[in-house]
Amino acid sequence: MAKKTFYITTAIDYVNAKPHCGHLYEKAIADAIARWHRLLGEDVFFLTGTDDNASKNEEAAEKAGIPVREFVDKNAQFFIELCKKANLSNDDFIRTVEKRHVKVVQELFKKAFDNGDIYKGHYEGLYCKGCEAFYTEKDLINGECPEHKKKPEHIKEESYFFKLSKFKEKILELIKKGLITPQTWSNEIQSRLEKEELKDISVSRVGKTWGIKTPIDQNHTVYVWFDALGNYYSATRIKSKEKFWPANVHFIGKGINWFHSVIWPGMLYSLGIEQPKKVLVHGYLTFEGQKMSKSLGNVIDPIYLIDTYGVDQVRYYLMRDIPAGQDGDVSEKSIVERANADLANSLGNLLQRVNTLVFKNFDGKIPKPGKFEKDDEELIQKANTLFTRANEQMQNYEWSKALEIIWEFIHECNAYINKTEPWKVQDKKRLGTILYVLVESLRITSLLTYSFIPESSEKLAKQIGQKIKSFKDATFKKTTKGKTEEPQILFKKVEFVERKEKIPEIELVISPEVKNLGIKVVGTQINDLKIRKKSETIEKMKKDLKENLQKYENKEVLEEYNKIQEKAGLDKEKNPNSVVGLIKLIKGNNLPQINAVVDVYNIVSVKTLTSIATHDVNRLVGKITVRLSKEGEEFISLEGNRELLKAGELVYSDEEKIIGRLSKQCNQTKTEITTKHVFLILFGNNKMSDNQMQDALKEAKELIIGFNGKEVQQNTNQNTSKSLSLLNLKVAQIESVEDHPNADKLYFLKLDLGGEKRQLVGGIKNSYKKEELVGKKIVIISNLKPANIRGIESQGMLLAAEKEGVVKVLEPQGNPGDQVQIEGTTPNNNQITIEDFAKLKLEVKNKKAYCDGKELKGVSIDLPDGAKIK
Repeated sequence: MAKKTFYITTAIDYVNAKPHCGHLYEKAIADAIARWHRLLGEDVFFLTGTDDNASKNEEAAEKAGIPVREFVDKNAQFFIELCKKANLSNDDFIRTVEKRHVKVVQELFKKAFDNGDIYKGHYEGLYCKGCEAFYTEKDLINGECPEHKKKPEHIKEESYFFKLSKFKEKILELIKKGLITPQTWSNEIQSRLEKEELKDISVSRVGKTWGIKTPIDQNHTVYVWFDALGNYYSATRIKSKEKFWPANVHFIGKGINWFHSVIWPGMLYSLGIEQPKKVLVHGYLTFEGQKMSKSLGNVIDPIYLIDTYGVDQVRYYLMRDIPAGQDGDVSEKSIVERANADLANSLGNLLQRVNTLVFKNFDGKIPKPGKFEKDDEELIQKANTLFTRANEQMQNYEWSKALEIIWEFIHECNAYINKTEPWKVQDKKRLGTILYVLVESLRITSLLTYSFIPESSEKLAKQIGQKIKSFKDATFKKTTKGKTEEPQILFKKVEFVERKEKIPEIELVISPEVKNLGIKVVGTQINDLKIRKKSETIEKMKKDLKENLQKYENKEVLEEYNKIQEKAGLDKEKNPNSVVGLIKLIKGNNLPQINAVVDVYNIVSVKTLTSIATHDVNRLVGKITVRLSKEGEEFISLEGNRELLKAGELVYSDEEKIIGRLSKQCNQTKTEITTKHVFLILFGNNKMSDNQMQDALKEAKELIIGFNGKEVQQNTNQNTSKSLSLLNLKVAQIESVEDHPNADKLYFLKLDLGGEKRQLVGGIKNSYKKEELVGKKIVIISNLKPANIRGIESQGMLLAAEKEGVVKVLEPQGNPGDQVQIEGTTPNNNQITIEDFAKLKLEVKNKKAYCDGKELKGVSIDLPDGAKIK
């Protein structure tokens, strides 16, 4: 009798860049499902591969200056390497450039055409290059593709169309019968089909050189989804593989559910090909709450994770911690915690204890069991139901629940060994029985864990003298024989590796032609920001700016900006310089509230009359060049509007796109709350001195760091570097005050540092009552090494001044967590000791605080000159 077949596929991956952790997630789960069904005794076909024909691959190759075929061949190897690194058991790896695939796709296209389901027409609509899909306006979020956060381009061209609308009722019926799982994703597609018109879709692109030519018109290439989806079928059109169609499972991410659950069934209905049995949809891996995507630039390299933490450790974490069908946030620390707790401590330690006892007491030979007692029978019963319970979850594609059940049993085994304490048992027969029960439980465990952590499970089985064969063996036997190996550690403890982010260093290049316009440019890179959404202090600064606006308006400087715009042929009313635009905003109402970086530079822009912007460094490509625009160049504004520029306008661009003009900056690289590193750029004109430009740059930089910052990396064509302070001072607000239990002159303070909570010990009990301190803002040294003071840990030190016995704390402006700047220096992130602090000279002058002669910005102290700060 022929074996039952099981055919599972993953999505095929674009090869425009290296794989990310999301690719590993999908492939590892598909691999676990495939291995599980092999152990069930089924004839399994597991397919994965790459989509080489996508136009985004062609664009990436052009940017890289490499022929497209060479480019896709090279990048496909990265995905093949991932399959090997991840220990995948895929039976085939298909590439859409292969002749076997091209032949089948052309046959399918021709058959659909001959059936009257493909016709020629013209397409006009919104096209996202990242998705390789067309969208309607209502599909977009704030005018952008929901997947790639970019505005689609408007396309109008000749195209062949597929009559998808013809099959709407059949597709809807198929979905109602349970094509899609989990139910959430089925409901989404069903609702859309019931509420919206199902339109015919474009299945070709005209004038493209890369891709599969349509068999009916050589001017057209097959559009990606008609090409890509066909891989699942084309892989089975070879000898011995035909038996696997239809696919049991198409395993895909939620972003391509529509294509697999609506377009693919529509194609198959047209072609008279049997439908797949299940479309299994998974969520996205997120990083800091955002979908992991090459286009968004927030990917985690799966090869790095595997090399750093171990293949089974990473596989286990991804399948255990992220529930089926849901999104999950990836964390390297969580990988370490899960691997050490479940693999090293629970399973690895269990094997080590059992093997050591068998090796020591029975020379490694699995002992024969004697009479089973109550504790033994209870564990045996659990062992006998383990496969059934786990298999039920795997048949429902709930892999995380299956793992939970398996690890419950492993914990039961650990509880059993702790209860029976075999190391204390003197009766050899009883000892042999206990150890037999444990070895047999480990044998069953090796079978059940093999699909998820195959390499480790094989080692486990080998250490107890067994082999992994079939789930037929997944019940407790009384006749298992074998010889265990000398005990070895199955899972070494892994440690979290603090990765230093490789921050791109952006070079600023100014074209000679810019000087002829009368423009001055300075810039710097600021790294490691923690951007705040809002600051009340900044809002007060905006109000002050509005009240004192007249003192900043220099008509000569502003008029020079207008002249520059006119030179470029721009209407100064429609395209005012950003400084002019900000001044109009203030006069009309007030500056908008964006975030504590943008809000700061808007204020500085008006005060210094420089046009300022910051750009997210991680979204920049290569160097920034300040230059003049070419006729027809594209610019996407902050509002997402697509504009075609005239020649001769001052712009600045990275190596892919224009990121800013004198009037506005672009949408793609804007600074947001999630931004870590920014490039700060300032434009002035010839009515300003070089010193004025440098002062403006310095003020903008210091304020940005002060409200959001950690440290600054100077990267500019201007020499504006600062020295590094020894101190890192921050504003803290006192939440509570208690007496120190072991010292008469000390208080125990609990502090708020803008969301971060700290405690410290302060020697100000003789100078302040408790009620005077609660709610008070103080200055603390945040980078002082914690110290134990009379039994209580002090996480920093408050600053107070003293003269002639009078002690007063320093009083800062700003909100909890704000940086207190020391004039002309950058805060230090490294810890210092009290001995380091003692080397500094801190004193009061004119009721202001100074450190080694440099003022602490925004700090006052009501004591006479000469008061010492300590």
